[in-house]
Parts: sequence; structure tokens; C-alpha cells
Amino acid sequence: MLAGFWHGPEIVIFGHWAHRGRGDLPHCKGLDTGCVCRGRLTDLCWPRLEWVSVPARRCWFQRADA
Repeated sequence: MLAGFWHGPEIVIFGHWAHRGRGDLPHCKGLDTGCVCRGRLTDLCWPRLEWVSVPARRCWFQRADA
């Protein structure tokens, strides 16, 4: 994960890493919670750093390993 080598001071917000799920470390925030594969759609409200997440309405893509 990006957090393994990023220690700030800036905060990095990233996505496209659904198999890791949401990441909430001091300087790394991972948003991808698998909405495309029927997971959740997640948002990080800036600058409060407040998380908001809702269930996906449907599956948009079926993973081969699912």
C-alpha cells in the first residue's frame, strides 16, 4: 500500500485499489471500496476528513475471482 512508503507531511488521497478496501492512515486515505463490484461508494469530505459511504445500487462488473 502507498502508506508503506509515504509519510507526509501532505495527505495523499487515492483510489483504484478495491481489494485493499478503505485506507485511513494519518497521511494516506484510500477511497476505493469496490462500488463497481457491488461494494460501497465512498467519499472523504475535505477538509474535515469526514468519511461518507453508501451501498452500491447494483453490480457493474463481475470479477473473475469472485
